[in-house]
Amino acid sequence: MELYTTVDCKKQGPAISYSSKVMMIGSCFASNMGERMRRLKFDVMVNPYGVLYNPLSISAALLEIVADKVYSDDDLIFFDGRYHSMMHHSSFSGDDNVVVLSNINAALQQAHDCLLQADWLILTFGTSYIYSLPGGTVVANCHKMPERNFMRDLCPHEAMTREYAGMIDRLLSFNPRLRFIFTVSPIRHLRDGLHNNQVSKANLVIFVNDLLRDYPGRAYYFPAYELMLDELRDYRFYDEDMVHPSKLAVDYIWSKFVSMYMSDDARSTMDACESVARMMEHRPFDASSPAYMKFLDKLENTIVGLSDHNHSLDFSKELEYVYQSRKCRGKR
Repeated sequence: MELYTTVDCKKQGPAISYSSKVMMIGSCFASNMGERMRRLKFDVMVNPYGVLYNPLSISAALLEIVADKVYSDDDLIFFDGRYHSMMHHSSFSGDDNVVVLSNINAALQQAHDCLLQADWLILTFGTSYIYSLPGGTVVANCHKMPERNFMRDLCPHEAMTREYAGMIDRLLSFNPRLRFIFTVSPIRHLRDGLHNNQVSKANLVIFVNDLLRDYPGRAYYFPAYELMLDELRDYRFYDEDMVHPSKLAVDYIWSKFVSMYMSDDARSTMDACESVARMMEHRPFDASSPAYMKFLDKLENTIVGLSDHNHSLDFSKELEYVYQSRKCRGKR
């Protein structure tokens, strides 16, 4: 007896391994999944512009990365005592324009280098509603400026498809080995209203379907949105805000992503890296006790064994923690 509809999550395309270089860009769901990959020591860069929601802003950011753009004071606005970039999340904003520009340009240079070498670009779209200035420039973030300063529109899927045809061709010219995984964020944008949220998500699904049709063998789809709606269609799988998936839901969706896109070798290494991450979260009652010293020895041996098996894994921070913990006890 089937009690719910299942979403097809068969393996797609070449697998992601620990030798793969990955960039993730898009909504806060992309940040969540990217941080999981980072925790497990994948070579991944996550949201170099901060969280971005609509496809046009994501495309503009990627084209700036390829062009190796350098931001200047002309690219900033001053509002409510802080400097902001209309292309960046507010996490880049600050009261010192020199620091803001330094952080933006450092992230851009790192993103340029990453995208040039990347094997996978994973894009997560949150909404197809766009905010633009009176001149027509689409912004990525309004920074809580008055709504009257912007025009809000639903971007037709045909317009997004045209934009991405040019953008993807530009990316493939920049990095010919690049492959794409597209996904629609399961996070609900209730400020749009329930009906408009569904219209926006449906628009994104059609748009992504156009890309899968136009770039076979290059573009793949991860059904995060469908998993949330069809397999987890119960409010107990939402957080208290009834907008974001709960931790249980995210864990489930992550497990599906792993089964679809991770190599078998990567999975076994992921389990070991997760063990190290959990050991790093351990805090002793007595940091000078012999038992804790044995724990540090076990942690170091685990890290060394993993590093010997896979030289690309970076455990420098973890090893520094082990050495400093021993040093605090007078032993190294």
